[in-house]
Parts: sequence; C-alpha cells; structure tokens
Amino acid sequence: MKRIGSILLMGAVAAGANAAESPRVVSVDTPNSSLVFMVDKEGFLLHRYFGEHLDTPEAVVEFAYKDDRRYATFEAPAVFGGYYTGEPSVAATHADGNMTTDLRFQGSETRKIGDNIIETRIRMKDSAYPFFATFIYRAYQAEDIITSKVVFENKEDGPVVLKRFSSFDLAMTG
Repeated sequence: MKRIGSILLMGAVAAGANAAESPRVVSVDTPNSSLVFMVDKEGFLLHRYFGEHLDTPEAVVEFAYKDDRRYATFEAPAVFGGYYTGEPSVAATHADGNMTTDLRFQGSETRKIGDNIIETRIRMKDSAYPFFATFIYRAYQAEDIITSKVVFENKEDGPVVLKRFSSFDLAMTG
C-alpha cells in the first residue's frame, strides 16, 4: 500500500510539473482575425501569430518552436537591452541611469465592454525595477478591428525617461 501511495504521489507531482511547463496563451480575437501571444517559462511575452481567426489559438504554440525566444518569434514588446536586435518599441532610462528594460508577464484579463468591444489587458513588470507596462488591446467585433495602447507606470524612487514607446509593435518574420 505504501508503494502504491508513493507511485500515485509521484504521478501527481509529474502531472503538476507538466502543467506548470505548459505555456500560457493570450489571444485577442475578432470574428475574422486572431492576435496570439505566448508566455514562456521565463515570463517573456512572445508574439506567435497574427492572421485569420483561430478557433483554438493554443494550437499555434504546438507548431511554433518550443519555448525558445531565439527562433521565429519576437518579444512583445521588443525592448532595448534584450535579445531583439532590431528597432526596440520600448526604450527607457531608469532612475539609476540603467537603460536596460526587461519586461516580464504578470497577468492578463479579458472583459467585454458593451456589445461590440472585447478588451484584453496584459500587465508586465520590469524584472529589476518597479516599472510597469499595461498593454491594452480592444477587439471591435462588428468592425473587425484590433486597436492597441500602452500605459506605463513608474514606482521607482526617481523619474524614468521614456526614450521610445510604441503602443503597437507587431514584428513580422519572413
């Protein structure tokens, strides 16, 4: 009996570990289009797909390179000081003079606004500073349009200077 209990416990731990490793998917959808992000195991938000509407956006993750920011994906947003070598969409000088920004996923929420708009908020925080960014996507269902804006929040001891900030950064490969 002791052995069966140990085997069941190990199975439960293994199942929990596999569930913890599954990437989180955030999808912004209209009737005809989907914008899909994935959160990797380190908390980076990755742009995975933009195109025709997907009934199961999680399937995009299965076909993408598994949890590796170096291949066929871009951080969303592309920040100065990270892996992205192109034009960053967010560049800031922190209160201590450091110019590296390392935004990590904190959470997301989706809510309906009226009959036509679905709003998705993605909250991110710098890994070293109390510096936050909330990306707000609105999917207008009747118009089949997705809009985006970003709100920055500084809780550092001094001012943060934003050098570059784009409300919508859609890096494309190909």
